[in-house]
Amino acid sequence: MFQPLGGGGQLTRSIFNGATGLSQFFPQWNKIDLCVLTVTILDKIQKMHDLGLLFGCINPASIYIAGTQDVYFVDTDSWQVEGYPALSHNQTFTPPELLRDNKTLLIYTMDQENYQIAVLAFMLMMPGKFPYTKGKNADERDSIIDMAFPFSVGGGMRRSRDAERPSGIWRIVWDHLPYQMCDGFYNTFHSNGKYAQPGYRLDTTKWIKMTKDFNDTLMTSNGAGSRSMFPRTFRRDGKRVFVRCKICGQEHPDYYFIHSIHVQQEKIDIWERGYRICLPCASDQSNMSFRCECCGRQFYYTNRTKVLHEIGKSDFDFKKQRWCKDCKKRTIKCGHCGQEVPIYQMREFEDRLRNLRTSVCGNCFKELIEKSKQEKEAWKNSVGRWVSCRSCGRSFSITNGEIEYFSRKGYNLPTRCPNCRKKRY
Repeated sequence: MFQPLGGGGQLTRSIFNGATGLSQFFPQWNKIDLCVLTVTILDKIQKMHDLGLLFGCINPASIYIAGTQDVYFVDTDSWQVEGYPALSHNQTFTPPELLRDNKTLLIYTMDQENYQIAVLAFMLMMPGKFPYTKGKNADERDSIIDMAFPFSVGGGMRRSRDAERPSGIWRIVWDHLPYQMCDGFYNTFHSNGKYAQPGYRLDTTKWIKMTKDFNDTLMTSNGAGSRSMFPRTFRRDGKRVFVRCKICGQEHPDYYFIHSIHVQQEKIDIWERGYRICLPCASDQSNMSFRCECCGRQFYYTNRTKVLHEIGKSDFDFKKQRWCKDCKKRTIKCGHCGQEVPIYQMREFEDRLRNLRTSVCGNCFKELIEKSKQEKEAWKNSVGRWVSCRSCGRSFSITNGEIEYFSRKGYNLPTRCPNCRKKRY
């Protein structure tokens, strides 16, 4: 039997490559085209299931897209047929319970296939976005096992604990999806979701219906924002208060702005001070910079850090930053105590009595300054020269302090002893 020749581009290189892949393969597509494509793929998968065939583990690289209704599945010899295990393995699409058991050779159930279909639908509707968020020191596998889903829906639902809140474009793309679809994704991927546990997952027909309903809404909607693959701002539902960002000029709901920052553990309300900076712009590079005195490189602040320094300078007497974070990590031995200290804390100490210069830490610098003052005072009071009085002939001393004073004033040194000077005047 001959199979038709496949065409188009891989799903991984086009849709799953986000804005870059879409601009390269399908630059004219909008969200309606994406809905049609999703229905086309899910319809084909449903026909597979009707024939008793399972992907086993979905490999998006084996799905080729030539058009919204022109899709090809290749590498079909890796599918799961009857009692024979699937030959492919893709961690991104593996259900959490299988990763916990650390199994490699698997025979997948229909329920586990349904989980993979949900991941596929999510990454199609959120082009290329992985459902879970990697927490601190976590990788993809850990985030799947923990089901760290960062998006939330409605007042009674919340994002997973320790999951980083999505920012920028993904939070906006999520906002434009219909409630029913968001509810399905949330309850599938969130650890406390009602479809999250094995045996409760939504099947392919449910995702097909949600996608068709979304497509019908987009076709009848007058708003062009939701039709865009990557809308520039949130839905205008008539309830949200929109404010214009002073940096990018884009209007966003007021909750999408930074309202406060912490300066020296004190919370400062920057919204009341007139700052209007949206969350994406807060992380962008500003026009304020400093040059590191240690390495000489120039560094630009983010807009958030710029505000912090502006308020810190006006309200907290902030000094201009002198060292970058990399140089603050570098250490060097103190020339006095021998301890390893950050290089930016080193001070140059000049011992004028001994004509020496030494790099020392801050604590040693204070100690040496105090010691230097004491030595200087002792030196000033010590005898610097013995002179014979030209009046009485007796020897008298002149201290170093007096020699220094007369030299600085441009005077000659005394030639008479203190007693003779008193008698003379």
